[in-house]
Amino acid sequence: MYWSATADLVAGTAVAAVGLVCVARVRRARDLLVATLPLLGVHQLMEAAVRDSRTPSRRGR
Repeated sequence: MYWSATADLVAGTAVAAVGLVCVARVRRARDLLVATLPLLGVHQLMEAAVRDSRTPSRRGR
């Protein structure tokens, strides 16, 4: 879903931060895979970068 590059940046930062906390709190190795799922917030950050680079004001460069 796309709102804006700023919204993607904020959401991605929040989700990635939660992911880092989850990974830091893992006590059993078998829980690590599930704990890393919120790290998909990095995808949101990359989407923000792509959306920001595709804004009309930068297309002329």
